[in-house]
Amino acid sequence: MKRILLFAIATTIMFSCSEKKNVEISGKIEKGNGKTIYLVESTTKGDIIIDSTILDQKSTFLFKQNIEQQKFYKLNSEAESILLLAKPNDKIVVNTNISDLTTNASISGSNESEKYLNLVKDLKNTEKTISELREKLNQLILSESYSPEAKNDLEKEYLKAKIIYRNKAAKYIQENPTSLTSTLVIYQKFSDGKYILNKEIDLPFIKVACDSLTKHFPKNSRVELLVKDYNNMAKTAESIAFNEFIQTTESSLPELLLPDTDGKEISLRGLKGKVVILNFWSYTNKESVENNLVLKSLYKEYKSKGLEIYSVSLDRNREEWKKAVNFDQLPWINVIDTNYPATIQTRTYNVMQVPTFFLINRDNEIIGRDLSLKRLKIRIEHQL
Repeated sequence: MKRILLFAIATTIMFSCSEKKNVEISGKIEKGNGKTIYLVESTTKGDIIIDSTILDQKSTFLFKQNIEQQKFYKLNSEAESILLLAKPNDKIVVNTNISDLTTNASISGSNESEKYLNLVKDLKNTEKTISELREKLNQLILSESYSPEAKNDLEKEYLKAKIIYRNKAAKYIQENPTSLTSTLVIYQKFSDGKYILNKEIDLPFIKVACDSLTKHFPKNSRVELLVKDYNNMAKTAESIAFNEFIQTTESSLPELLLPDTDGKEISLRGLKGKVVILNFWSYTNKESVENNLVLKSLYKEYKSKGLEIYSVSLDRNREEWKKAVNFDQLPWINVIDTNYPATIQTRTYNVMQVPTFFLINRDNEIIGRDLSLKRLKIRIEHQL
């Protein structure tokens, strides 16, 4: 009896340990009768065909997979595919047309897959616009009506189309910092092979994504690869950024005129006569929050002697930023740039990651960047 009981317990434990959660991916592909649809797992090492089916007269399909964690899948048909982020117990439904899988697609049962699909549709439309502008430019160059002004106008339209999509990609990452789909957006390219996100200007967004994703998916291979790439980009950019900044900046301090929590615009240059710490941060970034604790200590010690802190949030959600400022009781000047990095005034400071801070003397001259706490205190005491 004891043997039977022990066997039953062991069997139950083995079954429980090996039990996985089921995922269903189903749908309908119009005009796909007789076509083969492949279910492909997308990994950092390449794509792996998992399953396939030939569409019947109803053009419907159903795939089932057992997974323990989130995975990327593609529905492939010939040269086209739709990417899906599947989670345990998801029941994802995809409806589309065989003539154009992406443009005609709709997804339900996976909010993240749906949002990513909409961004991909935007990219496809942008690529179409860019292609049309290229063709117009080629025709203009060969035509008798050619003029430098007309060429310049088309080039501006071309650049504008790219910038509009780039802003959408950056916004996607900011609004979905804990979604694995953000790793895909970071590596997106235009058809000319150039990355959509500028690897210097957009480093703060990538940094925030790295921090958030590492916290939620510490052992995910995509996240590990992203963090590795980010560290390499940050080292390269940081080594030249400050030198470029010093060389290209006028002798006077680059002005920042940004709104505080009440909407009142505060001038950075207007603080002349004080020793100022210019702090770039984000409430979604753990290091930024920890850095604020250090700044609190310095501010309490030196405020009465003439120290001021001008703290610039690079977040897009103004209301959430205000809540963070109030919750953390940040006592200094708090302003926000919700359009970063599209605004020239903050881009001037070549902020590659958050937190980043500058030390400014009473004459509005930058005298240090990202100093250690010990060196920062020494510099402040010397200036005061």
